[in-house]
Amino acid sequence: MSFPIPYTLIRAKRKTIGIRILKDGSLEVRAPRYVSVAEIEKVLCTRENWITEHQNRVRTMERTKWQYGTEIPYLGTLRTIVPAVGNRVGVSDTEIQIPEGLSDAEIPKAVIALYIKTGKSYLTAETNRLAEKYGVTVRSVTVNHAAKRWGSCTVQTGRIHYSWRLMCVPQKTIEYVITHELAHLRHPDHSPAFWQQVENWLADYEERRAVLREYENYFNSLEGI
Repeated sequence: MSFPIPYTLIRAKRKTIGIRILKDGSLEVRAPRYVSVAEIEKVLCTRENWITEHQNRVRTMERTKWQYGTEIPYLGTLRTIVPAVGNRVGVSDTEIQIPEGLSDAEIPKAVIALYIKTGKSYLTAETNRLAEKYGVTVRSVTVNHAAKRWGSCTVQTGRIHYSWRLMCVPQKTIEYVITHELAHLRHPDHSPAFWQQVENWLADYEERRAVLREYENYFNSLEGI
């Protein structure tokens, strides 16, 4: 029986099978030239629930301007931008609460400021937790406006920097980005030794990393962000 979800197969010079959900929700599979279609679809069957979950997420994420009433992702869950009662900004299980009466241009800035504030606390705690688990030392954590990198590491000083955008993605994906940056404290480049270190700490890192592409597509489609 063939795999029930349509996909595009790309043969490439690689050792593993890569699964990617594109910005329109379609499935792209990259595989070594020597792997048979039957073997590829056997792997896809083990990932079917994951594929379906992430296709649904891509297709339902709002792709528009950030305004009052817009649903936007926070830690991987869609929440609605609303004017806060008494201008008490914050994040609830279902809402992103920002000051009322903001213009269309001011709303994204207010949301980003909130994500930076909550991200500083959350990402610092998670980075310290994983650093202790992995046995590395982090000197400081910052959250910035970076648009091209989810995170970066200054190896010489032990400083980790994250984009506020990271607060949009699921917690398991955040854990991958943090692990990636902490691995640089042992291997400053992207050598095979670096990726082996990431895999030693997080065996399913490739699956978690794939989710980042969904959010890259999401941000590329937004206006004014």
